[in-house]
Amino acid sequence: MKTFMRLDKYLLLAVLSALFLTACSTTIVRSELQQKLLESPAPLVVDVRTEGEYNAGHIPRAIHIPFYAIASGLEQRAFPKEKPVVIYCEHGPRAGLAGISLYFQDFKQVYSLEGHMQGWRKSGLPVEVGPR
Repeated sequence: MKTFMRLDKYLLLAVLSALFLTACSTTIVRSELQQKLLESPAPLVVDVRTEGEYNAGHIPRAIHIPFYAIASGLEQRAFPKEKPVVIYCEHGPRAGLAGISLYFQDFKQVYSLEGHMQGWRKSGLPVEVGPR
C-alpha cells in the first residue's frame, strides 16, 4: 500500500508539473536568459532546489527560495507580481510546482528555464558556488 501511495504522489507531481510547463508559463532558453542577465533591469532568477544544491552551484545572480515556499519568499522580498521571474530546478518538476503556485498567486510573467540547471551546466555556462 505504501508503494502505491508513493507512486500516486510522483504521478501527481508529474501531472502538476506538466500542466504548469504547458499552460502557466513561458519557457526561456539559456542563451536568452544569459543575455537578459546583462540588461537592466534583469529578471529575477530563482533557484527552487534545496539549499545544498543551490550552494553546490547555481546560475549567477540567482536567489534561492525552495519550491514549496516560492510565493511567500517572493512576498517577503516585496517582489512585484507584474515583473518577470525565471524559475528553475535541476530537471523541471520542482520548478513546475513553484510555477503553479505563482500562477495561482497572480504573478504575470513567470518563465521556466529550458533544460533547467542540468541544461545550464551541460551548455558550459557560468555557475556560482556557495551562498549568495
